[in-house]
Amino acid sequence: MTARPLLAALALAAAGCDLGYSVGTWPDAMVDARAPDADPAAPDGGADAARPAITVVMRNMAFVPKSITVARGTRVTWRNEDTMNHDVTQGDPGMAQPLFTSGNMFPGDSWSIDFDSAMNVTYHCSTHPNIMRDATVTVMP
Repeated sequence: MTARPLLAALALAAAGCDLGYSVGTWPDAMVDARAPDADPAAPDGGADAARPAITVVMRNMAFVPKSITVARGTRVTWRNEDTMNHDVTQGDPGMAQPLFTSGNMFPGDSWSIDFDSAMNVTYHCSTHPNIMRDATVTVMP
């Protein structure tokens, strides 16, 4: 974890905000399907088969579905099925230091993250913030 996200997480934790993760464990919960150590033969990059999973697609300049509600422990995967690059960035457009971002996703790419604590997360595509925004993941307790 780089210093800025770590400092942001510590500041929010000190303020009593429950971000749904502990400092030091959040990066381990992130799974990048493009990572070199991922199993390319597995459709989800080698995810634990027992973990509940849901996929959100990026298609026609939109997240489909735009809002999801999942159980704790669910792996959410975003898959770019559009004809242009997109990303998945936590927070509202223009937020200085999002807690997570997928990075640039080319058509056909996917990226996953595990949600192991109850929380509400908004996200957007920072490449197209005026169109692809206000999407949410609600993780039930």
